Amino acid sequence: MLAALNDLDILAGDIQNAYLCAPSLEKNYFIGGSSEWNQNQGCVILIVRALYGQKTSGASWRAYLANFLEKTLGYKLQRVASWA
Repeated sequence: MLAALNDLDILAGDIQNAYLCAPSLEKNYFIGGSSEWNQNQGCVILIVRALYGQKTSGASWRAYLANFLEKTLGYKLQRVASWA
C-alpha cells in the first residue's frame, strides 16, 4: 500500500501466511467447540483452506501459486532435474 501511495516500484516481497490462500488437498474437519458465543457448537465444520502443519499444505500452495502464475501472468513452469 505504501508503494502504491508513493508511486514506487516493488522489486521483492514476502508472502506471509500464504498457505491460507491455497485450497486444501485433504478433507479435514472438526466439531465446533463449546462457548457461549459460538453458534456452531456441536456442528461438523469442514476446513477448505490449507493450514500450516498439514502434510500436503506445501504441495497445495505450490500448485495454487503455479496455476496463478501460469494462467494469470503468463509464466511457464520449468521442471528442474532432481538432485539424486
